[in-house]
Amino acid sequence: MGYPSVTLPVERWPAADQALWGRANRAGDPFEEDGRAAHWTEKTRRQVAKDYGRFLFWLAGNGLLDAHAAPAARLTPARLQAYLAHLQATGMASTSLLSRFLALRQALGALDPEADLALPARLCARLKARAVPRRQKHLKLADPAALIDAALAEYDALTPTGQTPAMRACNHARDALMLALLAHRPLRLASFAGLRLGRNLVRTQSQARLLLSAAETKEKRPYECMLPDDLLPYLDHYLAEIRPRLLRGQSDDHLWVSMRGTPLSESAVYYQIVKITRRLLGYPINPHLIRDCVLTALAADAPESVRAGARILGHRDLATGEEHYNHATTASAQHAYFKVIAAHRRNASATTKNADET
Repeated sequence: MGYPSVTLPVERWPAADQALWGRANRAGDPFEEDGRAAHWTEKTRRQVAKDYGRFLFWLAGNGLLDAHAAPAARLTPARLQAYLAHLQATGMASTSLLSRFLALRQALGALDPEADLALPARLCARLKARAVPRRQKHLKLADPAALIDAALAEYDALTPTGQTPAMRACNHARDALMLALLAHRPLRLASFAGLRLGRNLVRTQSQARLLLSAAETKEKRPYECMLPDDLLPYLDHYLAEIRPRLLRGQSDDHLWVSMRGTPLSESAVYYQIVKITRRLLGYPINPHLIRDCVLTALAADAPESVRAGARILGHRDLATGEEHYNHATTASAQHAYFKVIAAHRRNASATTKNADET
């Protein structure tokens, strides 16, 4: 993975830091404790390394990088203040600033578990108190039922019965199905992009199920969910007609593939969802924001099931103090959400029909 020019990759860190990082990521044997970072996800490990490398890059650029100093010893109030001012000068949002310093503190704690991190901890607390989200999510939320209807209408328009769609139409039809499936089943981006046929998507004669092992979820818990019946004809058409065309004769078990016949990356899925929602709605919605749309719909239309949203989104726990409110299983939570979506779509269809008749 490439690194931008504002950070030092691990192989360019001081030798002592590289050794500490290797120790932090080492899984111990029965007689040795694991390193602090041994159980991090690969995504977390990359991000923390990149943010620590960013700090080292800034130190080096200002002649302050002592290769022999302990990692935490490089932190002084004056340096942290200057580094914060440097990041602010780049136009970085307050929430991003918080993320940079949280990762820096996380890296220092992994590199030197005995280090005194009170100074960066206080700074993180202040940044968190002052952080203001740059984007107002509530202004961009959409009804999941509207997302599904728009996506499936787009799919129908792109795939007329009896006609073979052009390659670009196949690409757009795939995006439409991705949007409809995400609105029905708002998986995390990494899990959604990595879905594989036969392993994560199992289609039988009567149903389709999504299956994720503990290793494939952020919460490290296995997950299973049945897809709604009204989505199955679109899924079957995609698997039989659209996906083979996109594959161009190549063999691959990923559910989502590009026009080049290769699996769609997480960034590609993100980009395509943003692109299709901008086209269909007039404003972009990213995959993570769709998860907010789902919880908002539950809160508004099925408040008695809103706490089941944690199960729908694949969270390990509910909000603090609310565990006793919800004993729903994943299946019942998903069923409640499907009922909300189905009711919304029926109401919208009836309204349109009445308008056409008057």
